[in-house]
Amino acid sequence: MRTDRSDVVWATAVRALDDAQHRTTSWLKLGCVALLWATAARLPTNQLPRGAGQLVLVTVGCPMAFIHARPRLVARLERIPGLRWLADHMFQARGHAEVDLPGLLEAFGVLSAGLLFAGPWAVPGLSAAIRSVALLACVSCTWMVFLNVVLDAGWYAPAVPVIVGPDRSTGPPQPFLVVLRHLIPVGVSSVLLLIIAVPWTAELTAVPVVLRGSLGLSPLLLQIVWVCFDQILAATAETVHDAEDAVRKGVAQDLHSLIKNAVRIVANTVEAPAPNHAEVRALVRDLLVVVEEARLELLRGPEGPDPHLFATLWNALVRVLPDGMRGRCRLADGSADLVLSGTDYQLARRVIADLVTNAFKAGAQQVEVFVTTIPDGDFPWVEVQVRDNGPGMPADALADPTGSLRVLQWEIHRYGGRIAFFNGTTASAHAGEGADTDTDTGSGSGATVNVRWRSPQPRSGLPSSRALERI
Repeated sequence: MRTDRSDVVWATAVRALDDAQHRTTSWLKLGCVALLWATAARLPTNQLPRGAGQLVLVTVGCPMAFIHARPRLVARLERIPGLRWLADHMFQARGHAEVDLPGLLEAFGVLSAGLLFAGPWAVPGLSAAIRSVALLACVSCTWMVFLNVVLDAGWYAPAVPVIVGPDRSTGPPQPFLVVLRHLIPVGVSSVLLLIIAVPWTAELTAVPVVLRGSLGLSPLLLQIVWVCFDQILAATAETVHDAEDAVRKGVAQDLHSLIKNAVRIVANTVEAPAPNHAEVRALVRDLLVVVEEARLELLRGPEGPDPHLFATLWNALVRVLPDGMRGRCRLADGSADLVLSGTDYQLARRVIADLVTNAFKAGAQQVEVFVTTIPDGDFPWVEVQVRDNGPGMPADALADPTGSLRVLQWEIHRYGGRIAFFNGTTASAHAGEGADTDTDTGSGSGATVNVRWRSPQPRSGLPSSRALERI
């Protein structure tokens, strides 16, 4: 199933605008407000009350917008007595094209600030340089306020409400708001030209006309930014669809190469004239682990751990066990960090699935697994030890030609390996490299099965791992 294009566009807009852009512009708007107060401090003494009064709205609106752009601050605002309504209002406005209180205060605040330094009632007593700085700060703040309005994520909300992560859309904006959005660049520019470009007073005329005209026309650039952002959103949606197609093809290939081939092997074994039931059981267990690995790999994504990390295999192995057995399996410290080659990974999957299942079938209550690599020339040994507290291994465990251990032994022998087992909880021994098997049927409960094979991957190609303490 493909993600709807409009859903991708809206989710991208929420993250790019309501998160990144609004946070950035909130800092810049605070800087403009600080600059406006700095210029207002240069007013004649008798004009200071007027200056402070006309800067109140923008001074309140910009900090509110700063909080609005940060959900954590809004959540803290909710805890303040009497301000819960404001926090609820800010939360509801996220990702929606609607009129919100911080935006209204900012819009009327920059208009009030602009009329302080320009227009027919511009305050007197400022030099042309100071007035130019004030006008630049005022128009910059205006530009960022209406940039957030024009590029609000709510304009891109799909017709059908959708939930993407923590965000939820509530449908497209009202038609009159859509019309208003298209009028914003021209409308704001017209108001600024009327206030700034017209030479209302001699002091305003002292500000260079090129600067006043440029500031008045600058909101028209909002239209260009708008078009560019829409093109980026469209490209993002197409990129997501291309990525989804690539993922689907990769999943299909993985399903074919892993699961279908594993199923075919099981089917061929079952349909043989004299099927070996132990081998069939082992293959079915291996198939279950393969299916679980495929599922976990899809959930893991590209940022997940190495696919041949032993921890990945262990998680898959444990998940296919019955519920009562999962909590009784333990992986030794350090084993999870081991990275195996492709062949070693498949062998470890087969070995551990078989030995752990057999241990529980024999009556064990606890099973412990150790995995490590042992340097030995160019091609290291891979060693798996499975220890349980069950009744122990029978002396003829490897003699039964239809038993799963005999089938496993034949596969390990192909890689120059061997299987050794020892009964008793304190038993500790290892077969020599030239031996195929080694057994110790000493007294005591529990068993330790040691499986070792020569890795086909050169030592230089294997990551180093912390060797475990031998038991």
